[in-house]
Amino acid sequence: MRVRILTAILFTCFGTAFAGTIHVRRGTLDFESVVVGDGPVHLEGDRHFSFDGFAQLARLDAADCSFPCEPRETVSLFATVVGNDLPGVVELGDQTFTDVGGLVSLSSMSLTITGQGTVPLMGKASTKIKSYPVKLVGQFVHYEGIPYAPVIENLVAKAKAIVTWTKYVGDPEYWVISHLTYSIGPN
Repeated sequence: MRVRILTAILFTCFGTAFAGTIHVRRGTLDFESVVVGDGPVHLEGDRHFSFDGFAQLARLDAADCSFPCEPRETVSLFATVVGNDLPGVVELGDQTFTDVGGLVSLSSMSLTITGQGTVPLMGKASTKIKSYPVKLVGQFVHYEGIPYAPVIENLVAKAKAIVTWTKYVGDPEYWVISHLTYSIGPN
C-alpha cells in the first residue's frame, strides 16, 4: 500500500515517461494451487528483459474450478497479480532492479492474463491436460535519474494456459483444476 501511495505522489509531482513495449518471448507462471494463487514466475523478452520472482495471492478466476465444474462449461482463465504481491528481480538492458515489488521499492511489476477454456467431456481418464490460448499484458514501473519520474515499460505476450483437470468420482462425476501453468513461448 505504501508503494502505491508513493507512486501516486511521484506520478503527480513529476509526471511519467513511457519507455516502450517489451515483447515477452518465453517464460512461465506456475500455480500448484489455483485457490492460493502462489507460484514462481519467470519471464524473458526483447530489450534484454528478464524477470524472476514469485506471485503471491494472485487472483485466479480458475479457482472457481477448484470446486465442481461441469463438462462443456466455459471457464475464465483470467489472472492478475500486482505490486507487492509480485516481488522479484528484473534485468533490463544493462540494469538490474533487485527489489521489484518490495515494500519500500520504487519499482514494481503487474501482470494480467485474459482468456477462457472449456471443461473437457467425461471419459475413462482420471486426469486430462488441456491447453488454451491466452494473452498477457503487464507493466514494469521503475525510476531513472532526476527528477525521479517513473518510467513505464509495457509488457505483451501471447501464451497458453496449460490446465490439469482431475476427475472427482462421485454422483455425478465432475472436474476440478488441480494445476495451472501459463506458458509463454513457441506453441
